Amino acid sequence: MPFSRLLFAIVAPIAISLSGCIARILETPAPPTILIQEPDYRGVLFSAAEAERRRLEALMTADTVEFWSPSVEDITRMEAQILPALLTDERLRDGVGFNPVRPLEEALPDYGRQYFGYFNTDGEAVIYASFFCDAPVERLIDGGTPPADGGDCFFQIHYNTDTGEYLDLYVHGEA
Repeated sequence: MPFSRLLFAIVAPIAISLSGCIARILETPAPPTILIQEPDYRGVLFSAAEAERRRLEALMTADTVEFWSPSVEDITRMEAQILPALLTDERLRDGVGFNPVRPLEEALPDYGRQYFGYFNTDGEAVIYASFFCDAPVERLIDGGTPPADGGDCFFQIHYNTDTGEYLDLYVHGEA
C-alpha cells in the first residue's frame, strides 16, 4: 500500500470524527441563564429561549414583540444607568411608592435582579429587570417572577438598549 493511501486511511477517520465534534460545539445553544456577580449587583440573565419557556411575556407590556438575549455588556451598561435614573425619577423624589428603610444608594446593591430582553413594536431592544430585596441567587434562578405586592421590596424597570434610556418603573404596592 503506498504511503499516501496509508496516511489517508489513518487521517480520514480522525478528520471525520473531529468534524462532527466541531459541528456539535458550534450548535451548542446559549445557556438558559447566566449568573452575574459584581460588587454592586448580582442577578440572573435569562436567554431568549428561557424567557420564552418560562412564559415571561405575561409580565410584558402590550408593545412586546419577541424575546432576545442581552449580553453581560448590555446589563453592565444598564446597571450604570439605574441609580442615576431612579434618583431623578419624579415619583421617587416625591416619595411615592418607593421608600426603602435605607437610602437607595445603600439599598440597591442588596437587591437581586432578573434580566431578560424583548423587542418592542418599534424594533428597539429593551431589557426588563425585576428587583428583589435580599433575594438569594437560587430564588432568582428558580423563583420566577415577583409577587403582586410587597412594596419597595419588589420593583421592575425597562431599559432601552438602543437609546440608553430608562423607560419605566413599577413599584409593587403594599399588601
